[in-house]
Amino acid sequence: MTVLYKMAREQLSKQYHYDWGLRSLNAVLRMAGVNKRKSPEISEAATLMRTLFDMNFPKFVFDDVPLFMGLIKDLFPGVDYPRVGYPDFNEAVKEVLLADGFIIIQKQMDKVQQLYETMMTRHSTMVVGPTGGGKTVVINTLIKAQTNMGLPTKCTVLNPKACSVIELYGFLDPSTRDWVDGLFSNIFREMNKPTDRDVSISFRAAIDSFPRRKIHAARGHPEESATDENPTCLCTHSTFQERRYVCFDGDVDALWIENMNSVMDDNKLLTLANGERIRLNSYCALLFEVGDLAYASPATVSRAGMVYLDPKNLGYVCYWERWLKGRYLEEQEMLQKTFSALVPAAIDYILEGVDGNNQEDPLELVIRQTNLNMVVQLCQFYDALFPMKTSACPHEEDVVECGFVQCVYLSLGAALLEESRSRFDGFVKRNLEMIAAEDTRESPATTGQLPTVKPTLFDYFFDIERKQWLAWEWVIPGYVHDATLHFSDILVPTMDTMKIEKILDLMNRVRRPVVLVGDPGTSKTAVISHFLRHLNRDSFVVLNINFSSRTSSMDVQKTIEAAVEKRTKDIFGPPVGKKLVTFIDDMNMPQVDNYGTQQPIALLKLLLEKEGMFDRTKDLSWKKFKDMSFLAAMGRAGGGRNEVDSRFISMFSVINIIFPNDSTLRHIYASILKGHLEPFAPDLGDNADKLIEMTLALFKTLVTKLPPTPSKFHYIFNMKDLSRIFAGLLQIHPSFFKETRHLVRVWRNEFARVICDRLINEQDQQFMEQQLGEQIMEQFPIPRSFRHTVQMEPAQQQQQQQQLQEGRLESRIKSAVVELSVAQYALRDPLLFGDYRNAVNPAEERYYEDLLDYEAIYFLFQEILMEYCEQRGKMNLVLFEDCLEHLTRVHRTLRMHR
Repeated sequence: MTVLYKMAREQLSKQYHYDWGLRSLNAVLRMAGVNKRKSPEISEAATLMRTLFDMNFPKFVFDDVPLFMGLIKDLFPGVDYPRVGYPDFNEAVKEVLLADGFIIIQKQMDKVQQLYETMMTRHSTMVVGPTGGGKTVVINTLIKAQTNMGLPTKCTVLNPKACSVIELYGFLDPSTRDWVDGLFSNIFREMNKPTDRDVSISFRAAIDSFPRRKIHAARGHPEESATDENPTCLCTHSTFQERRYVCFDGDVDALWIENMNSVMDDNKLLTLANGERIRLNSYCALLFEVGDLAYASPATVSRAGMVYLDPKNLGYVCYWERWLKGRYLEEQEMLQKTFSALVPAAIDYILEGVDGNNQEDPLELVIRQTNLNMVVQLCQFYDALFPMKTSACPHEEDVVECGFVQCVYLSLGAALLEESRSRFDGFVKRNLEMIAAEDTRESPATTGQLPTVKPTLFDYFFDIERKQWLAWEWVIPGYVHDATLHFSDILVPTMDTMKIEKILDLMNRVRRPVVLVGDPGTSKTAVISHFLRHLNRDSFVVLNINFSSRTSSMDVQKTIEAAVEKRTKDIFGPPVGKKLVTFIDDMNMPQVDNYGTQQPIALLKLLLEKEGMFDRTKDLSWKKFKDMSFLAAMGRAGGGRNEVDSRFISMFSVINIIFPNDSTLRHIYASILKGHLEPFAPDLGDNADKLIEMTLALFKTLVTKLPPTPSKFHYIFNMKDLSRIFAGLLQIHPSFFKETRHLVRVWRNEFARVICDRLINEQDQQFMEQQLGEQIMEQFPIPRSFRHTVQMEPAQQQQQQQQLQEGRLESRIKSAVVELSVAQYALRDPLLFGDYRNAVNPAEERYYEDLLDYEAIYFLFQEILMEYCEQRGKMNLVLFEDCLEHLTRVHRTLRMHR
């Protein structure tokens, strides 16, 4: 046995949940003694072999199973290990799985049995494995199977990372010295209250059919084993009428789990901070459902039994088959045919880069996805696209095929980065038995055809009613400018926004959570906000939650509880007849603790999975929330944004928002700027395209020539910066901007404020100023008749401009200044724009305008300073030119709507 453990430690993979220490050896020896006493006719070698297998096999990952089996064979040559069988229990498990609509998979049933066997000898058991392995199903199946066999089993689920440690275990109030009970301490006390030990007649009858130990000499399934009349070692359960479990469904870390060590070991004792000691009774047990044990200490790992569920054992085909059974019989054959021809190969191509006999690089995903995530998203999209509203399938096979292909793009292809989408599109088209067709707006491709005019099938959608493939750009509605909207609320319809809103609408029909992932400024928030604004207010209530690095689970819970009302004693929800749609912006912003967990995400996982959460007041009761759905937006990890728990993300449909191309950006900003300039002089609107071209050209130069470095880590520019430039242009009024040169000059100011003000040294600033000047000169060249004014000194230009405003210039000089070219006028310094010229008079309307020079604003700030000193106390502030310039910049920033 020691040799086996030594070799296993050396040859098997290194996993956090593996334990080859003395505590594990001790457990094996004790269990081997029990088995030998129960079955004395079996040799010691066979008993030890069987015990080693039973106590270690459940915790192995997929790739370690054959290695361990080889070690067993080498160390016990010629010895067959008998297996324990529970035919009655297995039958109960099978009935539960069928009743819940699951496909019977022997490996999953084996895991239920392994969990059952582990809990025979351990009062603390950890069910470990990545998302998609079936951990929750295994635990729930065990509970239901025991209940059906006459042993009622109750399980209370909580996420220990959804609250702080003191909220979990309780604390002494420092001011009153009163004890404030914690969530777990309250649950633990309640579950350990005495139960009726008198066995009822019905339970005595159930004992006769309770799992009996079955032994067979040959390897095989437990059902094939021979009978042994000795009762199972779980016979002690027959003295109780029920079993009680606490399931910790969340990450295990060294902070909160260390307080559980005395409960998990043989002491079975929970000691609280107030001195109270609660013993874990024999009819109670602890369960831990966790993705991994990266932050658990070896002492914790050795105290618990381990059952590992590898997603490779479950796969995604079982979910597909279960879903397919719920669809119309008429479409099942076509769906299965298309699925088999396309989906398995596509998943292998995305995750492994396997294309037939060729090996390529895997495709890039915006966040990590499992094959099961993709198939679930595929089925959800199909349910939304083809709802089952009639008794028979109303669609023809070729319509079903085209609709399914579209769902493949919206699910398997939804999380792909832009560079990988063309590869995915080519792969899918190669594997489809559909004819390529030259499509046009007047003659679109129909069923059985693949449109080819647009680059990829991502650019199309299938119209079920018309039975045609239509390009998204063919159905984009025109933009109508609304001057009353803030810039952040404006959404210009594009191909991408149309597609995302369609996805949101489909997922809202089936109440599937959706998360949009993309770079900053790709309109994730704007698209979702636009979608929510157009929901029927008679049917939906909207709740917006903005996450930040300081957001806590308590903040989230209070916000959600404030948006719902009490329906019954413990059921909450929006007003009856309505559904609450919760939009979480910047979902991955909350701070990650030292053990890789985001507390708000832990709370949301409990809410989405169990449809409820515990009260955080003294009540500590379970609150169930009804009629809620979730939408979310977040950026890619990095730059203050964190990786989100994969178990939580698996509950969402993940959509990657790609950065718009140049033509889309031109369309967006031209629509907004031209719409705003409609009341202005006609020639101003005609120059909107030139401003956009200059902005995009300068932006490309900026990100190429001035990349972020360790000393310039904040040189990260994105589409939000482009939007801020044009948001500044929407502040101008026709009364103050009547000529093209006025427009170009204010554009220069907005670009300088958004971009140049972030540059930290003179060299970078001079470079961008030079590039900006070159762009203006290129788009608005100086005519020959104006070139004599180029030599005018800046001080002279300022003086003449001031005199021009005061009407003190001679007609000859006045004419020369008035006739400054667009480039000369735009490039004059200083560059001072603001709306505070009449700030000291609150009754007057304020307009964003060119403030011309320092002298004009000096007297204004001097007046404001004097008023401040009279009201707040004296402040010695010297208003030199740099100070005036920075005050103007700060004022502009504060006045901008955000």
